[in-house]
Amino acid sequence: MERYLEQLLEEIKAAEGRIPPPDEPYPDCLIDKERYSFPYLYEWENHRTPQLSELLGLEKTQFPPAERLSAPQMQAIIDAMFELWAVFNLYPEIPEGIPLDLLYTVVVNELDEYHDYTPEEKTEIDFCSYNCKLCQLGEYCHCEEDNSYEEWLAKPESEKQAFLDDFHAKIAENLAKGFQSKEDTEKGL
Repeated sequence: MERYLEQLLEEIKAAEGRIPPPDEPYPDCLIDKERYSFPYLYEWENHRTPQLSELLGLEKTQFPPAERLSAPQMQAIIDAMFELWAVFNLYPEIPEGIPLDLLYTVVVNELDEYHDYTPEEKTEIDFCSYNCKLCQLGEYCHCEEDNSYEEWLAKPESEKQAFLDDFHAKIAENLAKGFQSKEDTEKGL
């Protein structure tokens, strides 16, 4: 197992060189990149949502189950993964008091998740499903403190639809106003 873990840690370290270049705009993109006030807006508008395993080039199956590892081995893998994530501008939100074996498990499980990703922007990973009953963090999850998901589910369908209609109307209004160009920002418009 020791040799396997050494190889796994080497593969994690090697993944640091796999940072993808910023995505190219979609072919039908009509907005000129130079007209954006902030470059990250352009990247955000034209980004992909990859599975974390695809982004990092590491598969969940490469990681042994927590039961087969000692505490120092789990800690070494977690540390290596968090260093790799930092290179990719991914930052974990670690719940206070979470046991090491659970943290290891959720870090490995995160490889199956999809994330909005742009190389220039910080992406926070909080491991929470926002469904308290199904959250893999269990009692360590912050969603226990925030019942907004359950509150949303409990609302009448008409109230949910009214909220969504209002939300979509605001988006349409903002789109109708157009994007603020770099020139408009410099002119104070």
